[in-house]
Amino acid sequence: MKIMAITTTRADYGIMSNLLEELQNSAKVDLKLVVSGTHISKKFGTTINEIINDGIEVSHVLDFPLEDETEAGLCASTGGLLRDFGKLLGKEKPDLIMVLGDRFEILAPVTCAVIRRIPVAHIHGGETTLGAIDNKIRDAITQMADIHFAATSMAAGRIRKLKPNSNGVHHVGSLSVDRLSNLELMDRVELAENYGWSLDEKAAIITYHPETMSLTSPLEQVEELIKVLDEYQELFMVITLSNADVGGRAISRRLNEFASERENVVVHASLGQEAYLSCLANFDLVIGNSSSAIIEAPIFGLPTVNIGGRQTGRELAPSVINVDCKYESIKAGVDDALRRPRYLKQNIYDLPYGKLGATASILAVLEQFSSEQVRSI
Repeated sequence: MKIMAITTTRADYGIMSNLLEELQNSAKVDLKLVVSGTHISKKFGTTINEIINDGIEVSHVLDFPLEDETEAGLCASTGGLLRDFGKLLGKEKPDLIMVLGDRFEILAPVTCAVIRRIPVAHIHGGETTLGAIDNKIRDAITQMADIHFAATSMAAGRIRKLKPNSNGVHHVGSLSVDRLSNLELMDRVELAENYGWSLDEKAAIITYHPETMSLTSPLEQVEELIKVLDEYQELFMVITLSNADVGGRAISRRLNEFASERENVVVHASLGQEAYLSCLANFDLVIGNSSSAIIEAPIFGLPTVNIGGRQTGRELAPSVINVDCKYESIKAGVDDALRRPRYLKQNIYDLPYGKLGATASILAVLEQFSSEQVRSI
């Protein structure tokens, strides 16, 4: 069976990487990986190189211009991807396409697949993030998809409510958890040596994305965070830059300006999965509004300061501290997190995303289909 998988960001690739490797090695699957979005942008770290270095074969690269980050510009880029992916489907004729998550870019390939009557497998559907347009996109993809791989039991239940007649809903757990169990992470000493960081004091990793459903501008949002960060002169900070949402570039520019004024603040467009997860495993807290702070950081027991409403609706571990996007609230949250110990004795199965075995479960479901069977879904 020919499966065409699509990745457009460092985030979705990092989650899918182990699954893509298994699919590539499967005797029952002919994997075609399509790379687009921020992967091919220097400003976002040219993360297609991480895919190549991992030994995953890139079958096709589709352009996705990111020079214009306005709503009109991103609509135009998505329209171009819709056109190009439609042509690619006509050429490759896959039996199934596979996507993950809720990025606006993946609406294009999913829409093309629906028009061409090609089944869609969707990973991480059924979740809720009320502070971002991603929430509507995720639900739209759920409605268009045919096979669903949910990370939590609550998400699986929500998909069944959205599609009450569907038999293709599978609660498999989070691929992120599987990936953590297979990675050999760096310790604090190795991080300091490899990156030249000074990790003698407490350290935080920070990722802040635009809250795209908010009426407050992205710059106003990030200024509240920066006012707080400026209070912690002894805290070593690693900032990973914002995504390609509207306003993301303005946030990244302002965070770069802040870092240029501080010796103990460093900025990376993309750390890469090993380094990023090693930070979660060894740092003292994570600050921002990234989904990784909700899904992956709790696996390490790392206290999370979750800012604003971007992730509102997600299931939360006890290590997550929700704060408003206001100076006083963020400051109180950071102080709380710095006082907290890691949740070292937690049972992973008690966490919302703690079910293990997602990679094997998804692979088993996909490998059971022949080309003829999957086309009849």
